This record gives sequence, C-alpha cells and structure tokens, in this order.
Amino acid sequence: MMEETLFLTMNLIDRFLAVQLVIRKKLQLVGITTLLLACKYEEFNIIVPTTYVFMRQFLKASQSDKMLCLVEYAMLRFPPSILTAAAVFTAQCTLGVSREWNATCEKHNSSLECSKLLVSFHQKVAVGKLTGVHQKYSTSKYGNAARCEPASFLLEA
Repeated sequence: MMEETLFLTMNLIDRFLAVQLVIRKKLQLVGITTLLLACKYEEFNIIVPTTYVFMRQFLKASQSDKMLCLVEYAMLRFPPSILTAAAVFTAQCTLGVSREWNATCEKHNSSLECSKLLVSFHQKVAVGKLTGVHQKYSTSKYGNAARCEPASFLLEA
C-alpha cells in the first residue's frame, strides 16, 4: 500500500464523519470502507490534495528526510499546503537544522501560526491519556524520536 493511501483514507474518514454521525460500534466499518475506497482511488477518480502530496514537495524542496505524519484534529483548519510547510519547518527547528523560514516556506504566511500550534502539541505529548505513541517512540528501537525537545523558541516569534 502506498503512503498516500493512508492520507486519502484519513481524508475520506474526516469528510464522511463531517456529514454523518456514526456510533462508535460502527466506526471500524467506516474506517475499513474508506481504506478500500482509498486503495481504489485511481479507478473512482476521488483524488484530493492531502497533506502527503504537499509533504513530498516541501521535503524535496527543503532537502529533508522523508517522514510520515497524520493530522491532529485541531489542525484541520489549515489547508494541506500550509500544514505541510509548517510541519517541515517545525521539524527542522526541532532537530536544529534550521531556525528561519526558507524561500519555500516564506510563501505561506499562516505557516508560523501553524508551527506554533505544532510546538504546543509537542510540548504536551508526554502527558494526558494517550501517551502510548510517545512511549513507543521514546525507545531506542525507534531512535528515541519522541525525546526531542520541542522548538519552544517558535512560540516567542
């Protein structure tokens, strides 16, 4: 399965749940159905610009490593292009690769607002009810990725 299929699946789930109330018991059915549709996207011509499409372009432009991420619900107010530019920039700041926007990211004015929101999520990731992913990626098996300090200086910008 292509990575883009996962992003299209999430997009279809979000769009369906925006117009149809689904009981929790049936949510898995919705998920598997949207996965099937996403796998068949070429046949049904239901391609939409997901964050993955923009992620590939911004990562290529910024000469960064390939990464995969899904969208936090609160981030849905940003278009995929802005979300992706902000995610790449925030990741570069977190890893100490950059502290300033490059020419590609400068085109998206609301990217800084989005980056600040990403940093605030990063600061809160180790606390709360859903810490399983944080614990998983805090192990050496996954390169201790979750132990990176957030780029808090972006909140002051």
